Amino acid sequence: MALDALLKRMTDGSGLQAEFHLEGDEPAMPVEWEESLLRVAQESLTNTIKHAKAKNFRATLTVGAQETQFRLVDDGSGFDLQAEHEGFGLLGMKERVDQIRGQFILRSMPGQGTEIQMILNNPITPKPDDGGEHA
Repeated sequence: MALDALLKRMTDGSGLQAEFHLEGDEPAMPVEWEESLLRVAQESLTNTIKHAKAKNFRATLTVGAQETQFRLVDDGSGFDLQAEHEGFGLLGMKERVDQIRGQFILRSMPGQGTEIQMILNNPITPKPDDGGEHA
């Protein structure tokens, strides 16, 4: 999966241990979802490497029947969510998730690391026995 390759490429030589875990089946997801997940992972990892002084970074993609969740967690320095932040990284991530109608959740506290969670409702495919008609 592209996410695994991205994590390996970005952390090579950085001293950061990055892991990717897939829970559930390999997802068949819309191209824009995959693109958004990759970009958010890339931005999150960039922030972790530049600011967090983290030792570990974990990306977990959980594919369920109703929704797909993507969690990015580091064990770095964290930050105060109420404080001003330079740059547009976090805002850009949120906007990217908004574009694919997902939910963006950011959790962080100084000294507690950072967690980014994206929740995407899986596309509903019509059941064959309902005639496929949708208003």
